[in-house]
Amino acid sequence: MKNQVVYLLSNDSFLPYLVVSLHTLRQHWEGKVTVFAWEQAFPLAEELGKDMRLYVDVKKREPIEKGGRKKWQFLDKIHLMSTLDTDAALYLDADTTVHNPIDSIFDAVAEHGFVSTQFNDWTTGMRRIQKRVKKLTGIERIDQKLVQRVLRGAYPSPNGGVFACRPDSLVLPVWYEWTKAAMSIFIPDETVLHLFQPSFFHGIGIMEGGRFNCSPKFQPKNLKDEEVVIYHHHGSSAVRPQKSPRSYAMWYPLYQDCMLQNVGGMAEWSCKIKNKWLDRLREKEKNNG
Repeated sequence: MKNQVVYLLSNDSFLPYLVVSLHTLRQHWEGKVTVFAWEQAFPLAEELGKDMRLYVDVKKREPIEKGGRKKWQFLDKIHLMSTLDTDAALYLDADTTVHNPIDSIFDAVAEHGFVSTQFNDWTTGMRRIQKRVKKLTGIERIDQKLVQRVLRGAYPSPNGGVFACRPDSLVLPVWYEWTKAAMSIFIPDETVLHLFQPSFFHGIGIMEGGRFNCSPKFQPKNLKDEEVVIYHHHGSSAVRPQKSPRSYAMWYPLYQDCMLQNVGGMAEWSCKIKNKWLDRLREKEKNNG
């Protein structure tokens, strides 16, 4: 099969996370990797393509919808996955790190067509997930029977930052339309994604137990570190020791190693981006000697 891993970069402030993710991915995956970057992020992202250690194809992308940066990225990633010339693709958020082979998720795509990943051991029966899914109540164009079915059940809770699919998956166009209809709520793409587990049945699978989407902060007690395939660091949590000490302890040494090796040329362009949390850490290091 022709498989690939895909990232979508909307802003260059996320580049340090992306470099660390790519560096860890390349220790476990030799296949095709493509970074799609919006115009503002493309000039520096293009530098990654020059590093043969990463062996990544960087492409400029015009977002499918215009609007606020963060939420329109939710929509754009869904549309992007439907346009790829590939048998299957794994989408990764930039704030992920890869620690074991990823091949089994592609095997699942071959069987199901679309595969989401359970966030740790969370389920739709949890109060915080119930609260999010309830926000979909009454939104036109979204199947309200599915909303109620999810609220009554205890399905694995998927996270939208790690998923894999075939470009022709029937999930993608519906996910796009329902996410667009729910743009007024918090993380609309991820919230909508919960509805597909009881709806498509044979058209969707899920990697359960958190192995493919594990938060260092909420890691299940029965999930050993050596079993985790993908850690998901919640963006700034990786560079905010007080917010997630364990995420910081895991991610920041990886970042320091990438800086030391100048992976993707980051030692040269890192001063050109603004990431307030990372800037504070570097300033603290400088002051400490």
